[in-house]
Amino acid sequence: MLTSRRAWWFAALFVLPSCRDVDQDAGDTEGTSTGDTSGPMTLTTTTSPPTTTTDTADTTAGPDPGLEPCDPTADDCAPMRCGGAPTAGYYCRPTCSSMADRGDACSDGGVCLPAAPGSTEMVCIVTMPCDPSTGDGCDLGAGESCVVVDLEPLRTACEPAGAGGVGDACGPAGGNDCDVGLGCLGSNLEDGDAGRCTPWCTPPGDGGDACPVCVPIADELGSCAQCNLIDDQCARGSQCQPINEALGGVCIDYGPSGEGDPCTIIDPAMSCQEGLICLEVVDDFFACVATCDPAMPMCSDPGQSCIDIGAVVPGAPAGELGICIEGVQQFCDPDGDPTGCDDGEVCLVVGADIGVCGDPCDPTTGDAACEGNAACYPADGNMIDIDPFVVGNGACGAQCADDGDCGGGTCLLVEGLESAGMCGPTCDPAAPVCDAGSTCVATPADPLVGACVPGGTACDGAEPLSCAGMGAAACIELDGGTDAVCMIACFEQDPNGCGGMAATCQVRTDEGFHGGVCVGQEPACDPLVQDCDAGQTCIITGGAAIGGVAYVCSSAGPLDAGGDCTDDDSACGLGLQCVGDVCVEICDPNADDCAQGTCADASATLYLPAGTIGFCV
Repeated sequence: MLTSRRAWWFAALFVLPSCRDVDQDAGDTEGTSTGDTSGPMTLTTTTSPPTTTTDTADTTAGPDPGLEPCDPTADDCAPMRCGGAPTAGYYCRPTCSSMADRGDACSDGGVCLPAAPGSTEMVCIVTMPCDPSTGDGCDLGAGESCVVVDLEPLRTACEPAGAGGVGDACGPAGGNDCDVGLGCLGSNLEDGDAGRCTPWCTPPGDGGDACPVCVPIADELGSCAQCNLIDDQCARGSQCQPINEALGGVCIDYGPSGEGDPCTIIDPAMSCQEGLICLEVVDDFFACVATCDPAMPMCSDPGQSCIDIGAVVPGAPAGELGICIEGVQQFCDPDGDPTGCDDGEVCLVVGADIGVCGDPCDPTTGDAACEGNAACYPADGNMIDIDPFVVGNGACGAQCADDGDCGGGTCLLVEGLESAGMCGPTCDPAAPVCDAGSTCVATPADPLVGACVPGGTACDGAEPLSCAGMGAAACIELDGGTDAVCMIACFEQDPNGCGGMAATCQVRTDEGFHGGVCVGQEPACDPLVQDCDAGQTCIITGGAAIGGVAYVCSSAGPLDAGGDCTDDDSACGLGLQCVGDVCVEICDPNADDCAQGTCADASATLYLPAGTIGFCV
């Protein structure tokens, strides 16, 4: 299977330019505001907690001493589980039952919440009604802070306060880094990007120097910013540029960078022209992009798609703002209603809270499955179906309806294949004599007569993976459905299947093996020329259970040739692709143009004509 994970993330947070001089060292955490570099609006900051009214809780108790900071990607909390929220930090917590749903009650008056964004594992978090912007409801004197542990609906908890002031770095892992009244916005656990401590507020806010604009982020909760991308409050000659997933921003003077040009958010000398915003469109590469209205998804360039930021950026509000990007799949919200896809399309889940829109397809039809530069991924509803990659979508064998079709052999009648039966040499189940690797399987109609079947060991027809590791991965039920045996698996769309006898691949009839979603982008890129934009590499998606082939631009990663991409198949660098958990160079089998090693023709594994594409080995 040759695939690549693709994700488009919001711009990494920068320190608010009004919070400190942009020429200061990033590690400087000293407090007061400096002159604003982007317009007349200022944002007064302080590292001291806001003035609050504390409750009457026991001030000697302090934060829960059992809360141990942790990293959810390492999860070294056994027997507990590392869990929390990006806004509040992560701690070792009790686990919830595997049957628990989000919001279910758990021990000590807590609720079950995802251990991390996109996680299906739940941890028990003890919640407490309190005010994130002031800390009211928590024991401030004992070192507690009111943190936000869930946004939909808003849930808060009293947990240890951090020391970070406004604009200081926070996250993405570990405990709460931010002081009372602040939350960590903009961190990205998957990419390892830190966020910034950002003041909470209650919409609509008071418009004062400490919080010029209160950008709504949940019911009765907002985050302070200099401006809001939706309602740009900046002075003439400047515009709002994003600093976090809540669509809060800072006012920056119009700059010289046009659409697609490199940019920085806080430097007017490299800021975007009027009407454009600066986003991290690929890893560590910021470019100016045009905005659009997701309710009327039209871009001035017909080659671009209007993508809802709410479907691209975890935590960003949906339906508020879109961005125009060329040559990408339409992103969507798998849990949204509507998802953001066109009628008839499926929102296929490709990451935490992120999906891509695609037409339904049948992967067994190969190149005919999708139109244009797209490949058909097996899918169960809106989730990629892994089973076909393990068990195939067919079984190898000469088809038959009765013994007369088998030239002296026996027709073993089966269920669930396009063929009524599979031919095999006749054998006696009581005294079986079959070739090595085959088993004498008794026919359902006459248990005294059998057919030699490659593999042929008994399996559980209700368990698709019960043949895995037996040298034959397709568990096929015999006629009547009582028994099942393992057979050699195949892919119907593989022209070289079943030892080069593709016609003997009998496709499964179960509709589950014929469901899929088309995924790709226009236009196709050329993996031999590597004609993608800066910071991107052209990779090939196809082979195995996938129907057809697509050539797509993907963010280039940090790994060199030979790097281990086991944990992240998108981590390979320019001109490289993750194959067999190793980053390898893409090459032309006809030119043998490898910098190191030899160009091995990989066309057959991708179901392409010989000599089309290779990998350096």
